[in-house]
Amino acid sequence: MAKKLIEYIAGGMAEGMTPEDIAKKHGVDVGLINKKIKMGTKIEHEHSPDDNIAAEISKDHLTETPFYYDYLEEMEKEFKENLQEDLERGEMENEEEEEKKGRNAKINDAIEFLKIKPNPSDDDLHSWAEEKGIKVPTLEAQMYKLATAFVKAMSKAEEKDSMDDENIKQNAIKRLFG
Repeated sequence: MAKKLIEYIAGGMAEGMTPEDIAKKHGVDVGLINKKIKMGTKIEHEHSPDDNIAAEISKDHLTETPFYYDYLEEMEKEFKENLQEDLERGEMENEEEEEKKGRNAKINDAIEFLKIKPNPSDDDLHSWAEEKGIKVPTLEAQMYKLATAFVKAMSKAEEKDSMDDENIKQNAIKRLFG
């Protein structure tokens, strides 16, 4: 499932950890951790379509607590139970209504946004998407696709160990942005 030596995202709480390491940290059976990684990978696909990246995000959360996804399910259940009441009070905008606003983002929108704002906050992304008439969730999805493509390009470049770090970066950027 998740490997110790292959990291798809630099850093993270589970950096270099196997499921066995996470299980040992919490004093639980490794079978539980593997089950939760599988559960978490499905959930983390909202951040990346890549199984390896989604699994790595899942491992990061499971280093906090092996019951992270149980807590998340409970929180989402409570959210759904309270959603209608919140909407009636006018405190939240219905996600279905939000989805109807604007056009779907394209990969070029994500690239344009990053050229303008290289290290954006979530608020920056939302503001820019609204300003351009783009559906926020579709822009976020394009950003994750772009990040995944970058990670894959970097991995391929790192395989060519005769290149120095600067050449690796420049080649990855050229592959992504032309």
